[in-house]
Amino acid sequence: GYQGHGFHSQDLIDKIKNNIPLRIDKPINDFSFYSWVNINKKSNRNERHCHMHTDIFLSGVFYVKYPENSGVIRFYDPRGHLMQMQKDYDYYYDGYAYTYIHPKNNLLLLFPSWLEHDVEESKSDDERISIAFNINTK
Repeated sequence: GYQGHGFHSQDLIDKIKNNIPLRIDKPINDFSFYSWVNINKKSNRNERHCHMHTDIFLSGVFYVKYPENSGVIRFYDPRGHLMQMQKDYDYYYDGYAYTYIHPKNNLLLLFPSWLEHDVEESKSDDERISIAFNINTK
């Protein structure tokens, strides 16, 4: 799909800043954001990736428009095959090595930049519009 880099919206930045989980004993006051717009049409998908870089504090996505069947985001369990072979893993997680999040309009997701994820293929005739971002701190 389309990715428009360098997107900026102060309203969105303020919304994100107000939702960042922070420790009381370690306040962070200086955030910077880099964001881009994703417009995905029917059959578009995003391959498995992460946003890992030493300067990134958190990554995220804000769903502006999420039509039904336009592709869900999937986060992969980073613990690897040794953990996934254990009986408790099968019992509690049904042996799945990933978790699906079913987006909706105006949903804000924050996640560690190292967490691998992808977005499944859109089967909708309508566009899915999201704004992805990375949060940096000084």
